[in-house]
Amino acid sequence: MSEVIPAAQKEINENRVEEIKSKIASEEKSYLKYLDLKSIFYNYSLHNSLLVYLQNRDAIYLATQEEYEGKNLKLKEGATPIRITVTKEQEYFLRDGYMTRVEEATFIEKRELEKGTLAKDKKTHYIDSEVYDVSQLDIDKESGERLTKGFNRIPDVAAAVSVMTELALISDIDVLRQPLRDTIGYYDNDSNQIILNIKATDNDAVATLCKTYSQALLYKTTTQHPAVAEFEAASVSYTLARRFGVEPHSSDLAIISNFVRSSKETEKYNVEDSLERINKIIKYVNEKIDSLLLEYERQYIVAPSVEKEVSARQGMVNAFFERSALPEEAILPAKGKSRIGRNRDK
Repeated sequence: MSEVIPAAQKEINENRVEEIKSKIASEEKSYLKYLDLKSIFYNYSLHNSLLVYLQNRDAIYLATQEEYEGKNLKLKEGATPIRITVTKEQEYFLRDGYMTRVEEATFIEKRELEKGTLAKDKKTHYIDSEVYDVSQLDIDKESGERLTKGFNRIPDVAAAVSVMTELALISDIDVLRQPLRDTIGYYDNDSNQIILNIKATDNDAVATLCKTYSQALLYKTTTQHPAVAEFEAASVSYTLARRFGVEPHSSDLAIISNFVRSSKETEKYNVEDSLERINKIIKYVNEKIDSLLLEYERQYIVAPSVEKEVSARQGMVNAFFERSALPEEAILPAKGKSRIGRNRDK
């Protein structure tokens, strides 16, 4: 169900969002909970992310009633909707001095609109949309967890190592596996390389790849104060680790904790600007991850005629271990190429 937001309700929403921004900026626990939500709803705008946080900070998957019904899923009786704001563009033309929707045009008017002899205008409307969490479905908890995993496309940890390595490579950041002492890995800014301990466990490798990739991405693009850049990189890394189901890097937690406590003293720090930047980077990176997951799934899906079905996820895991068994020079792609043969953007 969607409706145009009444002006009064829109003002209430705006005021509540402003309040939560201040709270998130000053409380470590609140900020980490917000990042937990962003690891799931990474494609949501900052405004809608904050609205979800206000109404159900434990949400794990959101859809409209119509979308659930399309999957033959029924809401519990009396389920309370979560209200978010969506935009809808509507085209209009002028008829007898009144703005009229293009879909209401007569046959002759449509011809004139197509030819351009009748001018049309486009307006953006803000619509109040009602969504529901998967926990509000009339199903048992176990079924809900299975649905959520399917909806949110969470890969296995070994597959996550492959995805994050590939993500670095297509971003023109080389990933080297070397014997290291006293560290799981680090980002070398001078060579623009991620150095990963060859003996790292999958969980440690994922957390370190999330951290070092976020550092590389932010250090190459940011113009912010070093403390702000470090905080924003740690925030992005935290959400990526959460998405893959591993514990975030310990240094990310320390950076976030220290920054939230001292943010008011940090030079040229603006809460809203920082949250907006973090939101954009999280969305950008996760869209890349989604594309890689789809590509891997297409690569490893087995034809229906094969008797024993092998899942795309297991195929990704197998591919990672096969590469890990090869000599280091065989694991790493030639410079300028990703592991699946695409030219990397410069």
